[in-house]
Amino acid sequence: MGEPPAPDNPPPLQAPLTQVNLYDEPDALGLDIADLGRYIVSVLPAVQAEVRRDFLTHHLAPYSEAQRETLGRELLAQFRRAHVGQASGPPVGQASLRSRSQEEPLEAGETTDLEFYDGRLVRELLGLLLPPEERDPGLLHLVFTNWRLALPNPEGDFFQALSLFSTPTLISLTGVLEALAPPREYDFLRAQLAMFGLEENLEDLDEQFAARLLAPGDPRLGEVLKGLVLQALFGHLWGAVSCPDPDCRLYNARTYGELLHAQTRPGAGPCSPHRAWLRSLGGAPERA
Repeated sequence: MGEPPAPDNPPPLQAPLTQVNLYDEPDALGLDIADLGRYIVSVLPAVQAEVRRDFLTHHLAPYSEAQRETLGRELLAQFRRAHVGQASGPPVGQASLRSRSQEEPLEAGETTDLEFYDGRLVRELLGLLLPPEERDPGLLHLVFTNWRLALPNPEGDFFQALSLFSTPTLISLTGVLEALAPPREYDFLRAQLAMFGLEENLEDLDEQFAARLLAPGDPRLGEVLKGLVLQALFGHLWGAVSCPDPDCRLYNARTYGELLHAQTRPGAGPCSPHRAWLRSLGGAPERA
């Protein structure tokens, strides 16, 4: 059972919002950052949305080539320190992480698509690159990235995260595709295929469950990202906000079924009370 729906009268603002800067991830299939900028303006017309290149390229551009090389080496070293482990299983649905000492260096040239980084440290590192004039509380920086981000569990290990809301806000495209729980029967059939050495059939299994999962380039990704963007806006304005209504874009989905229902069903949008919160700021919210 969830909490009762949010009241029509919003709580006091935690921070103003005048502009959102959206940072692209050029290697992300299905990411239309310009459309997300238009979405922000559609729900909050008083807010400006500026589309930028990827975060590092944009904020390193003012430096000389020599300075960028020096900063690049330091950034690489810091990212290595933020490394927390790698997936010990298939990258679908709460992949478990094999811990790796933050002091253990990566081998030269070592890369893997399943590396995970402490999202808190990544966020702090990127925040250091923001110039003073872009630290205004009325600015929200939305960084879209393919980095796999991890957050600590109370037990001391890590779990994969979709997003981290703060300054800057990080939205992981790989997290969107991997971090939630898939249908139970999908997990069961995938384990059965692996047990019998039939990994070549996994692609057919993915196609069988395509409507109930997300994949790179999925045409529904844009709608899903609108939900995460809306959550970031609400988080900036009013603090951590989640809605118990499974039809609301602010619903804290734990499975792909819940996520796709909240974000891609016909008429998807914020619930009526949360539309009222936006309306209190002169917004033109979506119709649920």
